[in-house]
Amino acid sequence: MRFMLFFITTLAIAGDFTTSLGDTYPYTISAIATDSAGNTYVVGSRALGGSYAIFAVGVSSTINTILGDFLHGSTDVFLSKLDSNGQVLFTDTFAGKGVDTGTAIALDPSGNIYIAGTTTSNDFPLSKPLQSQASSTNTGFIIKLTNDGTTILYSTYFGGVLGSTSITALATDAKGNLYLTGSTTSADFPNIGSALSQGSSGAIYASISAAGDKILYAGANFAGPTPSQGGFSTFGIGVAVDASGNAYFAYNDG
Repeated sequence: MRFMLFFITTLAIAGDFTTSLGDTYPYTISAIATDSAGNTYVVGSRALGGSYAIFAVGVSSTINTILGDFLHGSTDVFLSKLDSNGQVLFTDTFAGKGVDTGTAIALDPSGNIYIAGTTTSNDFPLSKPLQSQASSTNTGFIIKLTNDGTTILYSTYFGGVLGSTSITALATDAKGNLYLTGSTTSADFPNIGSALSQGSSGAIYASISAAGDKILYAGANFAGPTPSQGGFSTFGIGVAVDASGNAYFAYNDG
């Protein structure tokens, strides 16, 4: 299954093009970004053999916010960079032995690439991790790479180990700090404390230093006035950062 990309621009730096990404494996594109040179960056997942099914985007008690998740077999995360004419400059893949799903992408001012998503792999490739242990279900992940895709600057699990976490959107500020949102059922997500009850999910927010060596802040929002009652589903859907470094997080109550 090959997925089509259709780009139209009025900038002189980039040309109009229509192209496709994929090979013999089914591909799902989840997010896209561009840079000032007219290059395009795409993240998503590819299914590796076996039967598969795609379910609708949503949130359940296990935080199935994975976009285009594939069942009955493993999936890899893929990252592709295309030039202004639609030519693929590189495609990188990242995976462990489980279901690895890329759902978010952002660039920092230096052109470094951030991708994120969720994984069921306990052997996902890590480098200088903030969190080195996966949960027993879905764990969020973050990878920072150089602009040419050749070097991983850091790769980490993110979200705690006591539940499921999915990262759905990324943004960066002028210093290269990362901002993210998504969802979690993990009671040990940073700064949640006892607010998360069984059967509930929280919309996460966090900022991580440009070096990936510390969490600048993190927490979660919950649906309803009394999260302790349980059964609430809240999930983050978007994040943006203004020129002053203020972060804006959007979330839905399920």
